[in-house]
Amino acid sequence: MSVPDALGRLVVSRSSHPREARVLSINEAAKQLQVERVTIDAWIESKCLLAWEAAGRGVVVPSEQIVSAGEVVPGIAEVLAVIPDPEAAWDFLHEESVFVDPDNSVRPIEALREGKVDAVVGAANSYLDAFS
Repeated sequence: MSVPDALGRLVVSRSSHPREARVLSINEAAKQLQVERVTIDAWIESKCLLAWEAAGRGVVVPSEQIVSAGEVVPGIAEVLAVIPDPEAAWDFLHEESVFVDPDNSVRPIEALREGKVDAVVGAANSYLDAFS
């Protein structure tokens, strides 16, 4: 996707982020969440858990959306309603952005962890408007 020059300052490339995102297989996600694989499949289907097919790896699940056993960050379904492609939604959630808080560049996934679902959903809409 091409980013207009005026918006370039709002985008942080994944490679410049000090902590690369770790993705898990379905089985690894099930183990970390302490649920059965069928539960993971159901959560992905209901859009409560973000996952996508990665070439050569099968379905991958970003680990940062897992809070604890049986718990994922709130708001994933709402973000996927705005950005329906799971990999694009993860790009939005993982990258630092001023769309969530114009005074402070934060990663939307961290804002979701803090329960700021409405702010992240609003930012997702702004993000789409800016890049479409």
